[in-house]
Amino acid sequence: MEHSDPYSRMQLRRVTGKMLGDSAEDRAERREKSMRKDARENREEILRVARLLFAQHGLEVSMRTIASTVGVGIATLYRNFPTRADLILGLVEQGAGEVEALLDECVASWDADPEAAWQNLVHSLANLKMSALAAQVAVTPELKEIVGRAREIRRTGIERTAEVLDRAKEAGLLTEDMTIERFHVGLATIARPLPELPVFDSQPGQTWLVDVFLKGIRPD
Repeated sequence: MEHSDPYSRMQLRRVTGKMLGDSAEDRAERREKSMRKDARENREEILRVARLLFAQHGLEVSMRTIASTVGVGIATLYRNFPTRADLILGLVEQGAGEVEALLDECVASWDADPEAAWQNLVHSLANLKMSALAAQVAVTPELKEIVGRAREIRRTGIERTAEVLDRAKEAGLLTEDMTIERFHVGLATIARPLPELPVFDSQPGQTWLVDVFLKGIRPD
């Protein structure tokens, strides 16, 4: 009785990209899955880079600059986001999902340690840099076609955030006069990327600023 040699099967796959017993349909399915994975990774990287560039330089950053920084062709960028408005709306939608997840995590861990849950939430929100982006979208006339949708998305996030702010006030972690608007303005201000100075590492610098912000909004 003949036994298949696993080593030979692997060698064949390395050379031909095929496995013994593979059908054309199997190979086509693998290629399609690989392409979908690459496409998802490209989209996520485009959004990550665009968020950083927009936060650093404003919404006027060109689509070509974004594509070049990501390392993809401009056609790939436009295939994912046909217009700048589509890209920014994609960022708003992505950010809303991330904020929702952070709020869920905060509420889930609140009873165990309210102060740690609150501090982790504020630091994490600052790292997202979404408050600064939302503020820019609201005052950019050429984005008026997505402002309504962006505000709708933001409204849901504001309602959830307001609930957590109420928890923080009850726990003595936030002044009673702090409004959701003031909280977002403060967060947007300190979350802007810091200058790349030799004596000031930007990430520890932002962490320090958020810590100062947290102390400043406490009632004691």
